[in-house]
Amino acid sequence: MGHSDLHTGCLQPDGSKCMRAMKFHRSKSSCGSVHGAGAGTACSTGVLQVNVAIVPQQELVQGLVDLRHNAHEVHTVKLQCFRLVSSSTASMGHRHSSRDQAEQLPPLGSEQHQTVVMEAAAKLTSDRLRGLLADAMSKAVSANVLRHLEVGAKLSLKLYEQLARCLAAGNSSLEVLSLSGSCCGDAAVGVLLPAITHHPKLQVLELAGCCLTDASAVKLTTLLRAQAANAAQSAWVAGLRGSSSSTSSRRKKGAKKA
Repeated sequence: MGHSDLHTGCLQPDGSKCMRAMKFHRSKSSCGSVHGAGAGTACSTGVLQVNVAIVPQQELVQGLVDLRHNAHEVHTVKLQCFRLVSSSTASMGHRHSSRDQAEQLPPLGSEQHQTVVMEAAAKLTSDRLRGLLADAMSKAVSANVLRHLEVGAKLSLKLYEQLARCLAAGNSSLEVLSLSGSCCGDAAVGVLLPAITHHPKLQVLELAGCCLTDASAVKLTTLLRAQAANAAQSAWVAGLRGSSSSTSSRRKKGAKKA
């Protein structure tokens, strides 16, 4: 695993009240357009972004089917989970600008946020979605193209275990893994950490709003120590290569003079 950035702040979704619940971003090389939910088109070399909390189930099903069929072309998957609430019910401790909108995001860990997450979790574990989600996620990770994976919805422990197996089975593309706001808990993080401790490309790990306790502290410490050891070894290897290259260059110059 590369340099790890353990974010503790609030993850702010990229959008506003009018943001679509699901988007497919297609590359300019294919069609240069953005298709909304239910467009019935496959994503190509792009992004699947879904707000699980508000997207209709049928559109979520279609999005996961498209992801499963086009996993080798998708570099970013964002399974977000948020719902705007009226400003009167949001936490007073949440910072706002002087021009607050009528609706805003509840803080991570608040009662409103946890309610939304639990409702989304029930949707994802329904008979219709459970197997499809597992298959689509597995194919996306195993395709070795995915660079950014954001899972803001709480998954079943079995799905976290399956995700860990796919990451440990040779994935070398993932650079960002975010579980922020998922309320996934110690058990989910515990099964994922061994799979990412020595991941060759992972640079950012976001765990804000995961409902972690001190039980995860030891495991995260182990991850950071392993990361530091890997960084030291990489620097040592790079130094050896640089030294070898320098020596070879000096020998060539000496041979030319002779």
